[in-house]
Amino acid sequence: MVGVLLIIGVVVCLAGRADVTIAGGTVGVVTGVGRLGHRRRFDGADVWDVRIDSVTSGFGSDEVTRKFVAVELDGGREVRFGDGLPEDRRLFVAAALRQRLR
Repeated sequence: MVGVLLIIGVVVCLAGRADVTIAGGTVGVVTGVGRLGHRRRFDGADVWDVRIDSVTSGFGSDEVTRKFVAVELDGGREVRFGDGLPEDRRLFVAAALRQRLR
C-alpha cells in the first residue's frame, strides 16, 4: 500500500494539474492527473477569504512545509489546492480568485 501511494504521489508531482474554473457563480477546482482527479465545486458567493496558507509536518531535519491556496467558505469549510504549483503561479491564482470573487 505504501508503495502504491508513493508511486501515485510521484505521478501527481510530475504530471499533476490544478484547474480552477468560474462559470456563473459556481467555482470548480480540479486537481489530479489527466482525466483522474479530485473535483470540488462551491458557490462563489460563499467565499469569505482567499489566501496562501502553509502546513508544516515532520520534525527537525525532516520538517517539510507545503504551501497552497486556501479558499475559506461560509461555515468554516476550506478548499485547499495548488501545493504542487510554483510559487509565482500559486500567487497569481490566489490574486485572480480574490479579484474575481469580490
